[in-house]
Amino acid sequence: MSAQHKPTFKLSAAKRPVYQRLTPLAWGLIGLSVLVVLLAITVVGLGASARPTAEPWDPTPTATVPPSPTEALPSPTATEWGQEWITPTPTEEPPCCPAWWSDQMTQDEDGRWWPPEGVEEMVQEAAEAQHDGYRAAVIDTKPPDYDALEQVYQDWTSGFQLQGVLTQTRDLRQGTIQLAFLDWQTCIYQAQQWSEDGLECTLGITCQDGTYSTYDNETGELLSQEPRERSGIILYRMRYDPRSGHWKMNDFLEILNAPGQ
Repeated sequence: MSAQHKPTFKLSAAKRPVYQRLTPLAWGLIGLSVLVVLLAITVVGLGASARPTAEPWDPTPTATVPPSPTEALPSPTATEWGQEWITPTPTEEPPCCPAWWSDQMTQDEDGRWWPPEGVEEMVQEAAEAQHDGYRAAVIDTKPPDYDALEQVYQDWTSGFQLQGVLTQTRDLRQGTIQLAFLDWQTCIYQAQQWSEDGLECTLGITCQDGTYSTYDNETGELLSQEPRERSGIILYRMRYDPRSGHWKMNDFLEILNAPGQ
């Protein structure tokens, strides 16, 4: 019978952790590597925080030069600019001939106002000047001078009356109305309904024994004539113009007792 076999395998002790199996030389190399990594991280961090731009860093500080003292200039205010550009104050020329009679108006027992002597004659002269200016511009002048007629109206009329006669002059130029003239032998003037300040009144004109003539609008040649007995009472509202120094026809009102009424 053969000899009995005996196993020689023995269980080894429990396996040790890695840190217990490292030699002293290995631990020294690991510590040196960690120290190098920490130094590299520290250098990179300092470089990034010290100079964020690409410009070279100049460690020498530059002294700041204080500004030289200068005299303070006044700056324009908003009000000054507004007065200069936005809302300039309009200027008006003073009247050459203020109405000297405004403080001399008197009132009668019926409450009507009347000017001192001489003012009513001024009103009459203005009406005659407009009439005579018309005759000189388009009746006595051949061919008719409509530019001169417009100037007559600018000088002796105003307001609604001026608008009307300028329209009439335009129609005379175009030949849409007939050029005509009433030449009276006798006219009587009377001013009433004065304003309290004496700057306005109503002028009544009545004429008789006249001749009504028509003329060619372009050449001024006489075309026809016919007699007229009377005109009725023509009423105009008159207004004094202190800039020109005379009265003007400001508005045509109506004709009372006109022929045929």
